[in-house]
Amino acid sequence: MPANDDEFDDDRPRHRRRRDEDDFDPRPKKKGIGLVAIVVIVVGVVVLCGGCVVAGLFFSTSKVRDAANRMKSNNNMKQIGLGIANYESAMDEIPANSYGPDGKPLLSWRVHILPYVEQDNLYKQFKVDEPWDSTNNIRLLNQMPAVYLNPKESPGSTNKTYYRGFSSPGAVFEKRPGRGLAGAKADREPKERFTVGQFKDLPNQTIVMVEAGEPVEWTKPDDLDASPGRPFPPLGGMQWSSKRVNVLLADFTVRAIKPDLPETTLRALVTHSGGETIPPAWDE
Repeated sequence: MPANDDEFDDDRPRHRRRRDEDDFDPRPKKKGIGLVAIVVIVVGVVVLCGGCVVAGLFFSTSKVRDAANRMKSNNNMKQIGLGIANYESAMDEIPANSYGPDGKPLLSWRVHILPYVEQDNLYKQFKVDEPWDSTNNIRLLNQMPAVYLNPKESPGSTNKTYYRGFSSPGAVFEKRPGRGLAGAKADREPKERFTVGQFKDLPNQTIVMVEAGEPVEWTKPDDLDASPGRPFPPLGGMQWSSKRVNVLLADFTVRAIKPDLPETTLRALVTHSGGETIPPAWDE
């Protein structure tokens, strides 16, 4: 039977009120994280992790490169040491910086051992009775052999070397009577042969060469001065991450020493016949 109008009137408002009441909820509704926000978070995490990975790889690669360069420097010094030893064997004396008849410095010992580090052709181009910066010799400055190069530097990028000895009194490359004279006067001047066998200190406790704090032109006879009363010259110009400094000893081995060794120990290691007491574990 058809419903009367009153029933319709009662029902419609009721249904509408329910829907209206359902639509209107005074409680705050929880909103989910949007897709864009999720993407941003994911990208941020990836970038952050990627940055950490890149940084880790950078420092790891840098450390490996540093270790390889330090080993290369170690090998350079061993090769130089072998050149010095072979020079001594052939010439019955260790090499020295050379001087003219007037006492003017000419060439570094690094030049004089060239034939013993497989650089005989280069050595033959030098005029050994002229200074390192003469017209002839200066043109050879840019032909520095790789064995004298800081491994951190590119071949041809420099003509300076960090591999330097000591020329102060009592050191291996000190100036001695008649030693290192070039030219005709060298044959007339009385000369005392100077060999490692004459050292009074132990060869394995005597420094021949170091990684100096500052480089010098490789042909220039300019070694380090550790004379008493003068500041000890800086070492470690190659700046290894290990904070160690490679030194070549008179037994022609290479050791890595701490740069903060007591100055008294360093000075004792520089002299070849000083008779100083070297503390134990100095090279550990």
